[in-house]
Amino acid sequence: MMLCKSAYARKLKLENSQQLSMFDDLADSFTDLVTRPAYQEALFQTGGPVDEEVLRQFEKEVKEKVKATRLMIVEAKESYDNQLKIQKLYLPFMSCWLRRGRMVHMQA
Repeated sequence: MMLCKSAYARKLKLENSQQLSMFDDLADSFTDLVTRPAYQEALFQTGGPVDEEVLRQFEKEVKEKVKATRLMIVEAKESYDNQLKIQKLYLPFMSCWLRRGRMVHMQA
């Protein structure tokens, strides 16, 4: 039982580190998008009218990144919810198992 638990814990740790890496890459992606020279000049550092075509392209890229972010959040939440469910099942089982182990030792 403990070997299964430790193997599962290692798997979860790996998944969590992969998710963290993906979120970090996504954050860098948003930063890169906003700091892209073409967008900086046309949208953020302009004194006159904004180029509508550049604005549409920027909005399109932002929407794609937001959509990807939402999907990642849903997947991460699902994984987190499963971890909570397993933990809720595991704790009562282990406490019962430990109590029985103590009772066996006390009776002997």
